[in-house]
Amino acid sequence: MVNEVIKRNFERMYQDTMSVLFIVQETDPLIHRKKSTLVSDMIDIPCRLSFKSRAHSDRTELYDENKMVATLFLDPSIEIKPGSKITVNHMGRIYKFEKSGIPAIYPTHQEIEVVQEGKN
Repeated sequence: MVNEVIKRNFERMYQDTMSVLFIVQETDPLIHRKKSTLVSDMIDIPCRLSFKSRAHSDRTELYDENKMVATLFLDPSIEIKPGSKITVNHMGRIYKFEKSGIPAIYPTHQEIEVVQEGKN
C-alpha cells in the first residue's frame, strides 16, 4: 500500500515521454544469414529525464571535459533491452540515447543511466 502511494508520486513527476527502438535478429530466408532490424513497440512511454554533470578526465584529450550524465526514471514494469535506442521528448526538445548500464529497479520506479547517441 505504501509503495503504491510512493509509485503514484513518482508517476506524477513523469513529464517527459520516450520511444524505444530495439534490435531484433532475423534470418533472411533467401541468403540464410542473420540480419539486425530496429523495431519499435514502445511509443510515448511516460518517463522523467534528469541531467547532472560529472567531471571527466579523458587522457586522450589535452583538456578535461565535463560530461553530462542523463538518467531516465520510469515505471519498473517496463523492460528496456540492451542495445536499445531511446528517444526522449524532454520539455519540447528531442534527445537520442543509447542504453548504458544495468537498470536500478525499485518497487516504485527504475533508473537507467543513458548515454547520448554517438558520445560513447
